[in-house]
Amino acid sequence: MPLAITRSDYAGLLDQADQAALTDDLRTYFGPHAEIFLATYEKIHRRRGFGRMMPATWSWQVLFTSYAWLYYRKLWLSATLAALASALPLGLPALADNALSMTLTLLMCVYGKPWYVRVALSQLAKADQLGLSGDARRHYLLQAGGTSPLAAGIASVAMAGLMVWSVWPMLRDSYALLSAIGL
Repeated sequence: MPLAITRSDYAGLLDQADQAALTDDLRTYFGPHAEIFLATYEKIHRRRGFGRMMPATWSWQVLFTSYAWLYYRKLWLSATLAALASALPLGLPALADNALSMTLTLLMCVYGKPWYVRVALSQLAKADQLGLSGDARRHYLLQAGGTSPLAAGIASVAMAGLMVWSVWPMLRDSYALLSAIGL
């Protein structure tokens, strides 16, 4: 039995007859504030054709917390890649580097919730492949999904540290300039 989940595995869940059971599984997987993601799931469920799986949405949480939101939602790989992309100097001029960072943040704001719903659907498809039901399924979905406030807190502290690190030379130069002119 292969455990590789393909798009057709989780896309098929959208059209299954028992949407109430699917919604309950999604609610279990999403954890706190599940209603936000269930509304995004409903958008996906109602759509047809091209773009069905990635409707444009908006997330203020992602705008203000960036990759910490991804860690909070236990999207470990996506969070780590986003953190690295925002932390690594790419050797680009400052304007281009900032534009790239802002573009990535805006893409996360628009497509973060649908991405998370797709991840949830793939976890439900994996639970189906594993033949999980009842308490075993619920336990699996709780472990795979939900939130990690600790990871979000650590990511937030790291993000604040990166911000201070990135503006420190400017602050140091400003202090030196003010000292030189006697202010």
